Amino acid sequence: MSHPLTGPGPVTEGATLGPIAFMQAKLKFHKKFAVFGRKSPPDRSYDQVVSIGSNCEVTWNIRHHFETGKAYPFDWWMTPFHALLDVLDARFSGLFEPSNLSIPADRGTVVDTRFNLMYHHDFARDEDGRVIVGDVEKQLMDLRKKYARRADRFVNELDGKKVLFVRNRCGNDPAYLNGDYGDIQPDQCMEIQRALSALLPRTQFDLFATNKPGFEAFSYRGSEIFSDLIIEHGDCSDYMVSPQGWAEMFERNRIVLRGAQDASARAVTA
Repeated sequence: MSHPLTGPGPVTEGATLGPIAFMQAKLKFHKKFAVFGRKSPPDRSYDQVVSIGSNCEVTWNIRHHFETGKAYPFDWWMTPFHALLDVLDARFSGLFEPSNLSIPADRGTVVDTRFNLMYHHDFARDEDGRVIVGDVEKQLMDLRKKYARRADRFVNELDGKKVLFVRNRCGNDPAYLNGDYGDIQPDQCMEIQRALSALLPRTQFDLFATNKPGFEAFSYRGSEIFSDLIIEHGDCSDYMVSPQGWAEMFERNRIVLRGAQDASARAVTA
């Protein structure tokens, strides 16, 4: 027997409810799940979903959820808010300059002092992945080539596309970086939108701020800006944080990557 509240299966408490109590329970159920008398909102559909930092958590979960391997400049850095704006304003020039690189005493990362960001996953480390090893300057030529490809992909392959840019957390690491407390509140999102628009004038894009208490979605200069907070399920103990929480957040916000199953979308790029 099918029950209006519990679906197929034996009827339990619902069978003993009076007509008024039953309808009140049914109405409460529909209100709770926001489906009573409403149509489902449309999907947010994009050609690309791209990380703009601040850390590797967002990149890993984009790739994991949408099964895409496209690489872009901000994927693996620690990029505070003002560093993001400065790199966009510079059109990715001036990266990996030897005179701007600093290795802290614990050799835990490499800091770009011009942009105040961390090249946290770019340089060789020891077997445990804890400390930077080797001659940093000898690695720069290959890194510059790699990031020139990624910058070109960011500017040219996104040109004219519909893109979702995802910005995660504030990105400040007080152990290694100078104070940068710009976060992803609505006014900061508007600054990011302006910087992206200047670099990508023909690209239609929205901005998704994650790991923040949600603010109301709003439109700004042709972009939708919206936010959500990841629910932590304890399903991961490292930088991925919570793949289940990320997947639920993408689905809750109806984010769809067009052609996600195409080989070109799934191929890993350097």
